Amino acid sequence: MDLNELFLSEDKYIAHVNYTEKRTQTVYEHLKNVASLALLKCPLIELKNLIMLIALLHDAGKLSNDFRKYMEGIFENGEKSKQRMVNHSTAGGRIIERINADQKYVEMQALNQMISYAVYSHHGLNDCIDENGNTLFEKRREAKIDIESIEKVFFDIVDKEALRHSVEEAREDFSKICINIGKYIQGIVKKEVSEENFEKEVERKNHFIIGMYERVLLSLLIDSDWADTSSFMNDTVLPDKTSKRDIIEIWNKSMENLNTYLSMLSIEKGEGILNKCRKEISDRCYEEANKNHNLYRLTIPTGSGKTLCSLRFGLRHAQEFKKEHIYYVAPFTSILDQNAEEIRKAVGVKDYVLEHHCNVVIEKRIDGKTDDEKVTEYQRLIETWDSPIIATTAVQMLNTLYSSKKSCIRRMHNLCNSVIIFDEVQALPINQLEIFNLAVIFLTEFCNTTVVLCSATQPSLVNLPYNNLWNVKDLLDNQNQNNGQKQAVLPYAEVFKRTEIVIDESCKNSSDMGLEKKEFSRFIGDKTEKYTSVLVIVNTKSAARKIYEQLSEDYADRYEIYHLSTNMCPKNRKEVLEKLKISLEHIRKNDDHKEIICVSTQLIEAGVDLSFACVIRSIAGLDNIIQAAGRCNRHKEQELGKVFVVQLERNLENLENLREIRMAQKAIYTVLNRDIEFDIERFNNALNSEEAHTIIKKYYEEYLKIGNYVEKDRRTRYKVNIDKYLDELLSFDEAYIENELPFLSQAFKRAGDNYSLIADDGKIDVVIPYDDVCIEVISTLEKKNYSISEKRSNMQKLQQYTVRVSQHYVDRLSKAIRRIGESEILVLSKDFYDENVGILEECKLEFLEQ
Repeated sequence: MDLNELFLSEDKYIAHVNYTEKRTQTVYEHLKNVASLALLKCPLIELKNLIMLIALLHDAGKLSNDFRKYMEGIFENGEKSKQRMVNHSTAGGRIIERINADQKYVEMQALNQMISYAVYSHHGLNDCIDENGNTLFEKRREAKIDIESIEKVFFDIVDKEALRHSVEEAREDFSKICINIGKYIQGIVKKEVSEENFEKEVERKNHFIIGMYERVLLSLLIDSDWADTSSFMNDTVLPDKTSKRDIIEIWNKSMENLNTYLSMLSIEKGEGILNKCRKEISDRCYEEANKNHNLYRLTIPTGSGKTLCSLRFGLRHAQEFKKEHIYYVAPFTSILDQNAEEIRKAVGVKDYVLEHHCNVVIEKRIDGKTDDEKVTEYQRLIETWDSPIIATTAVQMLNTLYSSKKSCIRRMHNLCNSVIIFDEVQALPINQLEIFNLAVIFLTEFCNTTVVLCSATQPSLVNLPYNNLWNVKDLLDNQNQNNGQKQAVLPYAEVFKRTEIVIDESCKNSSDMGLEKKEFSRFIGDKTEKYTSVLVIVNTKSAARKIYEQLSEDYADRYEIYHLSTNMCPKNRKEVLEKLKISLEHIRKNDDHKEIICVSTQLIEAGVDLSFACVIRSIAGLDNIIQAAGRCNRHKEQELGKVFVVQLERNLENLENLREIRMAQKAIYTVLNRDIEFDIERFNNALNSEEAHTIIKKYYEEYLKIGNYVEKDRRTRYKVNIDKYLDELLSFDEAYIENELPFLSQAFKRAGDNYSLIADDGKIDVVIPYDDVCIEVISTLEKKNYSISEKRSNMQKLQQYTVRVSQHYVDRLSKAIRRIGESEILVLSKDFYDENVGILEECKLEFLEQ
């Protein structure tokens, strides 16, 4: 139905007031604008009638006399007006229930709940059932509001019969949605559960998927509501959505620029076998992109051009199937920084690419003053993801799908009808695999979104007890069809083999008898003398620092020694990486340069574009070893680089509180049957060859088994926080359901409040006054007169000077830590920071005097 047919006449009730300019916006104007925006932004045709109804009803409560008096007070007195709590989010849900009161069949009651939940929650998530078993819908029916008078005024604005007709259209759409969900679930559950658990699992998955649809609807409402309110308050025109014609032009231009960029790279790197294979992989990804399939796995060796291959696939797929966005998702900012820059260069237009993570800094004007408009626009974009290409972190992506923050919920609808590329997918925490899979299933099966899972070590090779990705297609099949004839794939793993993995004698068993500090220093020194550049990766920050200090004591006069860990602020780490690149380039060119040693935690492991002749890795997971090998002989500067896997003495690394690493170590020892040297030689001293895929699969199976993630008790596998189980909260929590299961039974708020991709380690952010820029920002924030955009900009800048420390550290060094004004920002004295090792346990000045 045309939106204009629903409206009868304007009203004089006020939705918003701009006190400074003495302007008002009526409820009529606001409802109509929000409904128009929501329809414009809605990416799924089957949700259009639903979201139109939700938008029309969301602020019906502002038609009450209480709210009118509240608005009149603000118009007269501004913020001085007495603040009062006026319930305006209940009436819309009550109206839809009343208009459908004569409809007794279950489907209409379910539709009522879908509409009313979004209306009730547009200022913040609610649980559908609380811990006492009370439903949100029952509680809102008991709320004391003058529903009779509100409804009367509402239907003076909106045509009641036209609204009834829209409800019927929405019911038909909703019925189709439920049928499609049922068909899909019936098919996949048979593959996963026994007959006795079949009905319960069908019901659980059904509730989960319905809940995700609800989140899309709420996302559309919040985005449209905020956008219209902002436009009114700032007296700007309503934001427009990129037209289909414009987005096609963007994809065409981006693809044209990418092809030019790839041609330039090809000329620059020459016609060697590596580049020939990179081109072949890229071409095959491009060819696959014109097929209408929604879930792919891209498993290729490190160094084979994964970022540009997947981008090329994404652009062509977006062209062919009119996708609205392309997302590149990386697990770490260290990967995202460099790959986002490469994506910008490749597509040729910087404005096409939005980079969203905590270390982004808004650029300044030439005169040095922050551009408020630029800061405000960036803030809007990271809340909406209204850009063609978005480069972001896995944390931001999973928060969009599960967090309770309204700024995260707001952008979820833009994930629909898109292409999402997950890079280094093996870096996801193992206990989050199923909840990640559930999100991928919803996006690919119900949202017309295409997902590509990229990795050299695919955890998706192993089947989980529940929630598997059943419809995954390999982007590079081992056997491809070509005119009906099967063709063998070029052995990419062998071509891209740049290293030999050597298992040291210290790893002959899984006991705690490993290399101690001085012994390990000698081991590193010997390898450095032989190979000229050595990267050492260990499992803990304390071990990295101890080994760095021992190496400095033993070899400072002979070798150039670097250290990297998260005890150093991001700006410091970035500078060290830049220095490392320059030094490695000198060695590559055979300049007169000292040999290099870099000691690091695993932060350097995935995606960082550095190439050492030799890598030494303290034993961890199979994926860690393979990723570490990716930093060795990266550009095939020599025939084969060496990767040594070693076991360190127990007290040197102290893994007591690092359960995941201990599990990974146990899994790899178990899989390789404690006869690692024999097995590694059997696989040609490599763990990422096609032949070694059996080891990868067995490793993940063993890892899951050790971690109890294959237990039948679901509770052991879905913990988000203490006693919080995400799958139950987002489907139904049996503990709080005594009678018949309501249609919406999810505890959305509890799930969202407790969800975190990375478990809260209880640590606290402390700012390091590392350089003059940081000191200037701190000084600015200590002043009271700055705009909101200036505050946002300066807070973003501080991210690159922030280190997470324990509460114990803060308590012990309380005199060395100060608070900025009345804010929550803590600043560490610069005397407790050293650019070589990061934060210190004692004052640097005292240390130097000794």
